Amino acid sequence: MTCREADFYGLFERITPGKLQSSSALLKASAHFVHALHSYLHSRLQEAKSHITDSVTIVRDEGVPRIQALATLLSAKLVAVDVPDMLIAANNFATKSSDHSLALWLNQIIYETQVQYGHVEQSKSVKMKFDQMQAYISQAVHDAVNSPAHSLIQ
Repeated sequence: MTCREADFYGLFERITPGKLQSSSALLKASAHFVHALHSYLHSRLQEAKSHITDSVTIVRDEGVPRIQALATLLSAKLVAVDVPDMLIAANNFATKSSDHSLALWLNQIIYETQVQYGHVEQSKSVKMKFDQMQAYISQAVHDAVNSPAHSLIQ
């Protein structure tokens, strides 16, 4: 185990949803999401589905768009079927969160799903939107780095 893995698992144990000392719904939803993602990456799909269901339930009740979008996207990956309703819901949550990176990731997943299921026209439309969004983000980063305000913090 590497040093980073040891650090990760030290933190991972402390954020087990049932062991949290906090009553924060957002923290519990986030902990369930981290555990779902970890389970998914280690091919423990039933465990991942259980955690993601808990996360989605909590954030739905609390109205937290970013985690809701992430959880919905992971759910779509876990289900691994053509799930346009889930992707539409994730898109709505991502839009509410104003997170451009999340929206970019969402469009990439939508594009991959469209290609996978042979929806050529829809995939072209999504790819065009993805490319535009990526160009916009790249330009915004470039503009920010070259702004006078940025030079103050270098």
